[in-house]
Amino acid sequence: MMIHIQRLILTIETRAHKGLLRIAINGLEDDDGKPITEGQRIGSQHKALDTLIWILEEWKSNVHSSELQKLTRNAIDLFCDLLLDSIPSILQSAYVNSSSRTISHEWTILLCDFIQIIQWPPAGLSVNKASQFMNTLLVGFTKLLEDLFKVQRASSLHWLFVLNGCVVEVFLFFINFARNSER
Repeated sequence: MMIHIQRLILTIETRAHKGLLRIAINGLEDDDGKPITEGQRIGSQHKALDTLIWILEEWKSNVHSSELQKLTRNAIDLFCDLLLDSIPSILQSAYVNSSSRTISHEWTILLCDFIQIIQWPPAGLSVNKASQFMNTLLVGFTKLLEDLFKVQRASSLHWLFVLNGCVVEVFLFFINFARNSER
C-alpha cells in the first residue's frame, strides 16, 4: 500500500518532475558538495530519464481511472509547461552536448512518448497547449539545425533525426486533420 501511494505521489508531484527534469538535462552537479565524475553525472541523467519515462507510462494507465483522471490531466498539463520552458536546454543537452548515445536515445523516447500523450484525447491537454508545445519543439529544431555541425556523436544525430521524424509525422497528421475537417 505504501509503495502504491509513493508511486502515485511521484506521478502527480510537480516539484519532483521539475527536479527530475533538471537532473535529466544537466546531470547532478555535485554529491553533497563533493565533485562527481562524468560517469556519475551520466548515471544520474539515466536514472532521471528512466524515472520520467516511467511517469509517462503511469500517466497513460492512470488517465483511464476515474479517481486519478483529474490529477493525471493536471500533472500532464504542468509537465508540458516544464518542458516548454526547457526545450532549448533539452535539445542542447540531449543531442548537441550529449556524452552518451543512450542519453540521446532516452530523450527521444521521452519526447516521442510525450508527443503521443498530448495528442491523446483522454490526456485532456488543450489543443492550444499541444500546438504550443509542438511549435516550440519545431522552433527548437530549426535553431538546432543551424548548428547541426556541433553535434558531437553520430548516435546523437541519429536519435535527433528519429525525433524529428516523429515531429514531422505529427505535423502532417494535424495538417491532414485540418484539411479533412474543412470539407
